[in-house]
Amino acid sequence: MKGLYKIDTQDVYETYRFIVSKGSDTFLQPRKRKAPDQYDWKDENGVEYDLADPTFEPRTLQLEGTIEGSDELDFQLKWNAFKTLWQLGGARQIEAIEIGETVLVFCEQFQQTERLTRMKGGNKVYVKVALTLKEVIDPFFDTLIIDTTTVDIIFP
Repeated sequence: MKGLYKIDTQDVYETYRFIVSKGSDTFLQPRKRKAPDQYDWKDENGVEYDLADPTFEPRTLQLEGTIEGSDELDFQLKWNAFKTLWQLGGARQIEAIEIGETVLVFCEQFQQTERLTRMKGGNKVYVKVALTLKEVIDPFFDTLIIDTTTVDIIFP
């Protein structure tokens, strides 16, 4: 479970106790190509397509999993942190380490939440979560590594 997915460089299991159960297959789906620019010359047969610089549609990705809390309080802390993560402005970087894919996304919708155990009683708490994520296609992302760690710059 640990080390399979990261969101903004944070391991999802260590940080949120989010156990991904389904979704990596959607990360493997290739993007759909947008229709290329074209021109139909009236005095020539066929259509001329501009194929030099293809563009693509953003993907819709599904991610399902379970948030685990050691008890009610631990669950509430992890759940609130997970919800807040997706409500922040900007895009999140998801790294699916097991398949070697990294994408920028925002949360389009929490599709479903389902409580699998009781909250009270001091036992472990499990809640199933399904997210719909929309890919943000950034032309510079393929060559850009996003690092959210703090760096101290010391001037002499």
